[in-house]
Formats: sequence, structure tokens, C-alpha cells
Amino acid sequence: MTDKNDNNPGIYVPPQLRQQLESGQVTSNIYVPQKQAFKPAQNSSYKQQSYTSQNSQQPRNFDGFNQLKTVGGGLTASEAMIYPPIERVLFDIEKRAIYESFDGMKQDITFPTNILPTKNAESIIDLQLPDIIMKNMARCHYSQLTPIQTCSIPIIQAKHDILALANTGAGKTAAFAIPIIQNLITNNQQHDRQCRPKALIIVPTRELAIQTTLSFYRLSFGTNLKVRIAYGGDSKYDQMQPLKQGCDILIGTPGRLNDFLKSSVINFEDVKYLVLDEMDRCFEDGFEIQVKTLVKTMPTKRQTLLFSATNPPAVLHFVKDYTNNVVQVKIGDSGVCKQIVQKVMVLKESQKFEQLVQLIEEYKEQKILVFTETKRKTGNLAYELNQKELRVEQLHGDMEQKERTMAMSRFKAGSRILICTDVAQRGIDLSGIGLVINYDLPKKTEDYTHRIGRTGRVGTAGVAISFVTTPVDYNLITYISQQIKENGGEISEDLQGLLSRNNFRGSRDNGDRREKSAYVERRDYGSNDRRDRGGNGRDRFSTVQQSARPESLFKPVPQQPKIDIQQQNVAEDIDWDEM
Repeated sequence: MTDKNDNNPGIYVPPQLRQQLESGQVTSNIYVPQKQAFKPAQNSSYKQQSYTSQNSQQPRNFDGFNQLKTVGGGLTASEAMIYPPIERVLFDIEKRAIYESFDGMKQDITFPTNILPTKNAESIIDLQLPDIIMKNMARCHYSQLTPIQTCSIPIIQAKHDILALANTGAGKTAAFAIPIIQNLITNNQQHDRQCRPKALIIVPTRELAIQTTLSFYRLSFGTNLKVRIAYGGDSKYDQMQPLKQGCDILIGTPGRLNDFLKSSVINFEDVKYLVLDEMDRCFEDGFEIQVKTLVKTMPTKRQTLLFSATNPPAVLHFVKDYTNNVVQVKIGDSGVCKQIVQKVMVLKESQKFEQLVQLIEEYKEQKILVFTETKRKTGNLAYELNQKELRVEQLHGDMEQKERTMAMSRFKAGSRILICTDVAQRGIDLSGIGLVINYDLPKKTEDYTHRIGRTGRVGTAGVAISFVTTPVDYNLITYISQQIKENGGEISEDLQGLLSRNNFRGSRDNGDRREKSAYVERRDYGSNDRRDRGGNGRDRFSTVQQSARPESLFKPVPQQPKIDIQQQNVAEDIDWDEM
């Protein structure tokens, strides 16, 4: 019996695909072999084969089939960054840095007395990088160095520990990625089928892990370096498989890294470079103990590279305990980038949504990032804006990784409004943000800095508008006002009125009242102390004063004391929504 595909002997095509194959309509991700993909051109030697099929690709340093494989959460392996995306997607970069905005930025470098100072790199040529890295930098549109790169890369090349402080969007990732890749490819690292990374990059969030991994994929493209990723929220099994095939550079979050360390999936005995990116955020989020647990398993003879936007006491303590002769680099002021125009609008709570809609219309050509205080408000606000036929995405901590990735993809592809909580204030590559709106003010000044740092990145201009409702935090408003003045902005009359201390008396009194209310609540409405619950051994039958619980099996309900009018008013002031 003659098959229709006898013109391609030796190649089996499933019956359900034969008709489509003949008409050229095969669109499935399943690779269907075709003889012409491997057919040498006529009158050519074996070494000069011609590959003309649409399925042919240039040789890659990873398995293309793994890149298409679906992993946990419904994502492909490349979407989860377990394997790099295809070359066309990898270098699909539109943004360009506006380097003129970095001109005149203050650079403060402090070398220990026993270290010979390094010379700053004036240009990319001064770094003496391998051709492959130079080519990849060009494809990433790096035409010159940012100030943090100018100072930090020569220091890292000289094998010194470093603590680098710079504003968000200053180009810190490339500042440590470039010299690490340079060293590893220069020394011809030997691969084994174990996860014994030579460089470990620890980041606080999975979004930052994905973005950092993408940067390493780009800058190491065409080399033999194995870049791996490990972060929470996705399948451990899917992330373990490439790790077992060997690893040169590992990017991960503290929790997942500790999990893999305990299960002996990874070994840090060969680490030459330890990088803590967004270090202050790592410690703010409670990862300090986990980070130190990882560091204690590494060699003491390593290079430690610390990058942060601020330097709180926890960071300084870590520097003292885990670095050697650290070089401190500070670029600009540890505040807001100069190219961000900051504004404050004093509103009533009922006016905020209408004002938001007006700003969306006013900045209709810009991508807009809106920060809210709670996950519930994020969802409600996204729903209300969608009702007005606006393309809106939302992002918050309760979303699954697949949902977050899809929301980010839609936002980058076409949706121009993203409503989010502080999960997006750092670590997510949101290029082209023209406007940041603080629909709700953050709790801390550092969070304000990182929120509005989502715009004005890598030298581009941006606008940040904050909605202020009374009562407000006096310290936060004062900080915002100072940032506006330092960046050449003007204080509005409404904001100037809020800066009067008399206007904050109600806010402070409210805080005092809430503090008293919390005390009354603990005293009059029960306690978590075992002794008050009758759980103190032999004394459990003793009389408990001012107890308000129901009748016990062991004793009658004590007589309740009378509450005077003043105390009753204080009890009525309890903010039950906060409990």
C-alpha cells in the first residue's frame, strides 16, 4: 500500500496531520520533521549543507523543545524563565536609556585604606570586555555606561567587595552581571551535572528574579554559561530539572533557595560571587535569617556584591559581618530621581476615583501605574475602570504566578493601566511608565521612593501624582514636600496648608485614641494570656478580674464593674475594622 507521504520516505506523519501538512497549515507547537530540513543543496559537500525549512534555527546553547514545554501554573518554560526565550523574543527591546539625564550626578566612592582605588570607566571600551559581551550589550542598546556602572564594574573586576547605593532604575543589574559573566567565560568554567553555581544572585521577589534572569540570558547569549532560576510560587520539580543538568549562575529568592539547599538539590561550596540585589527590601520583607543561612554554607573566600537603594541598620550590620574590605559606592542622593516631576493633590476620599479617571484621560498617551493600599481595593478599582471601558490590569500578592505573568504580558502588549499593591514597587521591569499615581499613600517614606521610582527609569522622564486625604502622616507629607523642593518643584497651596502642624493635631489625636482603645479592648474583652483563661495549673479556679467571657464550667461569671461615661466613650472609639 502506497502512502501519500512516500515522497518523504522514513518520516512518519500522524494521519490527523497529513492533510494539514500537505496544505502547509500546520500551526501546532509539535515539531513535524520534514526531509527538506536536512537535504543538502545540490553539488555541495556534506559540510556545506543548506537548511531551508521554516523549522530550521541557528544552533542554540539550550534545548529548544524544553523552551516550549508547559510547566507548573500553565506557563511555558521560557515564560517561567526556566529556559531562555527564543532569540527574537530575547532581544525584542524597545526602550533606550536617556544618558543625558545622568549627567552631573554625584558620585561618592569610599575605599578602605588598604585598597588601591580603581579608576572609573569612561566608556564601554575601557572595560576590556570579550567580543561576545560587547555584541550582546549592543543588542540591548547599551551605548554608554550609567554612573553606577562606571564606578562599580571596575571595582568588581578588581575583585573587591562592594556596597553600592543608587536610585531605582540606575542600571544596577548590568553593573554586577557584566563583570560576573566576563570572569566566568574567561576562566573556562567546567560543567558538571550538579547544581554547584559559581555565582549566586539573591533577590526578594519572584518578579525581580525573572527580570534579573532575563538580563543574564541576554548578556550571556552565545556563551556556554548555564543560567538557572529558583523562586517560590511555581513547581519545584520543573525548576529542579535544569538545575540537575549543571549551573554556573543561579538567581533565586531566599525561601526557594533554602528549600533546595535543605533537600541537597544545590550546593554552594563553589560560589565565587554572592550578589544581594535590592538588599534593603530583602531584609524589610523578613528574609534576613534565610539569607544568612545561605551565606553560612558558602566559602569565606568569595566576592560579595551588595546593591541597594537605601542602607538601613540591618544592611550595615550584614556588611560588617559578611564582607571584607568593602568599597562603598553612592550614586546621587538616596531619594527620588531628578527627572521625576512630583505632584500632590489634596482630596476627599469620595473625590479620588473621579480625579483618577480625569488623569487617565489627561495622560491618555502614557502607560499608567496606580498604587493602592489593599488587595481588595485593587480589585474594586480595576473593576470600576473596566466598567468605563478602560483596558486595565491588576497585580497583587494573592494572584497565582500564571495570573501575574499573564497580567504583566497584557500590560506590556497593549493595556496601558496597571492597578497594583506594593508588590510592583520594586523588581518588576515595567518599561515606559509615564505616570505613577499613589491612589493611597504608602506607610513609609522608603515605599514612596520605590513606588514613584517605577517611572523615570534609566534616565527617562516621568510624572508621579499622590492623592492625599486627611488625616495624614505628618512625617510622610513632610518627606514628600522635601523631595518636591529638592527636585525643583513647587508646593501647592493645599499641601502648604497641610504642612501646618495644627492641621495634624486631629491625626495625632486619632492615633492616640486608637492606642487607648486597643488597651481597653485587651483589658475588657478578654486576653490571650493563659492565666486569664484559667489555664494556670492549680490556680485555674482563682478569680479573674474584669473577665467578659461567657459562663465557665468551673466558676460563675464574675460581677462586671461599672464603666463610667468617659471610659464608655473611649470603648466606642475602637476601630473594629482594624482588629
